[in-house]
Amino acid sequence: MAVASSCKQNDDPAPGSVVGSWIGKYSTNATTVPNITWDTMILTSSGALQGSDRMGTFNVSGNVITATYVRTGTTFSFRCDIKEDFNKLEGTWGNGASQTNGGLMVLTKQ
Repeated sequence: MAVASSCKQNDDPAPGSVVGSWIGKYSTNATTVPNITWDTMILTSSGALQGSDRMGTFNVSGNVITATYVRTGTTFSFRCDIKEDFNKLEGTWGNGASQTNGGLMVLTKQ
C-alpha cells in the first residue's frame, strides 16, 4: 500500500480565520480616531505575525486576538476584537507588554 503526503505549507485562510494579510490605521492615543497607516501585517496559520519590519506571535481566543511583536528593535503588543466575520480587527495597542498604552487601531483583511 502506498501513501502519498505533501510537505507544502498551506497558509490559505480557512473560513472564520484571522490568517491572512491585514492593513489599516492606528492612532497614538486612546481618544483620536486611527489616522496613521498601519503597514501590511501577515498572520500565518502557525501563529506568526510578520511584516516588512515586524516579527512576533499572536493568539486567538474566542473573538479576541492578542499579539506581541518586535518592530525596529522595540516590543509592542495589541488586543483587538475580531469583527465582521473575521474581516475586521478593532482594539488597542501598547508599548512592551501593555496592550493599551499606545492608542487605537482598526485593521481590515485583504
